[in-house]
Amino acid sequence: MSGKPFAEGGLTRYRVVAQCVDESHEGAGVLTTHVYARSVEEAVLKVRQEHERPGGLYGDRGLYRVVEVCQEGPSSEERELEAARRVFVNRVMEAAVAELPAPTGVPHSEMYGVLCDFFTRAIVYPDFGFPFGTDAGDTSLHTSDPSRALARLLLEHLTHRGLDLREMEGQR
Repeated sequence: MSGKPFAEGGLTRYRVVAQCVDESHEGAGVLTTHVYARSVEEAVLKVRQEHERPGGLYGDRGLYRVVEVCQEGPSSEERELEAARRVFVNRVMEAAVAELPAPTGVPHSEMYGVLCDFFTRAIVYPDFGFPFGTDAGDTSLHTSDPSRALARLLLEHLTHRGLDLREMEGQR
């Protein structure tokens, strides 16, 4: 989010999403505009007025149509952040899976488990938290499909770069 307030001068912040209806158009497939208004109807009207002119996005060619209007607030910000996190994790996982050779086993199994736990906590489920200091209650290593893909990708990348990976016995 841009850090703007959800209300300003008695007006509420709305997010107006429009989708392109012309497949031959080379512009963005979806446009998102934020506007302050008194109601959903006024928000749509303001966005249309801003862009509705000859040659404009909503103008004579009718390139875009409004598909969603949502009142912004703290809960919508959390929802947007979660949606962005999911899109990012899915994109990274798809790229990792596309790049990785077919699995033939898990190299460096202990390191792989620790990396899966790290990626699960740091990227896939960042609210999960890390066990630091004397937190004896969280000794399990956690994993998920995206974290396994990321761990394998990192190990493959390090091996490809010639780093000699060895597990050290008794070291944690």
